[in-house]
Amino acid sequence: MGPCLSSNLTSILIMSRFAIPHVAAVDGGSINNMSSLAGLRGGHAAIAYAVTKGAVLSLTQGVASQHGHQGVWVNSVAPGLVYTPMVSSKPGVDEQMRAERASLNVLGTEGSAWDLAEAVLYLAGPASRCVTGTVLPVDAGAASHSEAIGVSITDRGAIMAPVGVGAR
Repeated sequence: MGPCLSSNLTSILIMSRFAIPHVAAVDGGSINNMSSLAGLRGGHAAIAYAVTKGAVLSLTQGVASQHGHQGVWVNSVAPGLVYTPMVSSKPGVDEQMRAERASLNVLGTEGSAWDLAEAVLYLAGPASRCVTGTVLPVDAGAASHSEAIGVSITDRGAIMAPVGVGAR
């Protein structure tokens, strides 16, 4: 769990500690963390990943609560099944796997890094000035659909959960 904890949670905690005084000093602003659908729902094949991404959500809410009075608003984006260069490099990720992943989402598509960037842009901008301590799923509806957590991409590659695993 060490590397996963360091990259997914400790790094956000350290960055927040250094950023908050500066953000507060310029009359506030936005801090946006990156969590995951796995942090909201669990069911990911890499348990440490799901645990640390869930902890990011708790950290987001805690920091928002503690520093809102300083004009600092803190939110988290929770990507679902997003196709990225890192995902494309994993064993077992082929067009068939991508089609299977996309079919598990309510909208029938994979997200992209551009979708995540648009969510962060919204949360960092003035349109979200009254939004803090929240999580914005960018997941093509996967959070509302139990089958979507049946596909995990880990360091070992693409993993399909057995039928019934992850269902509510």
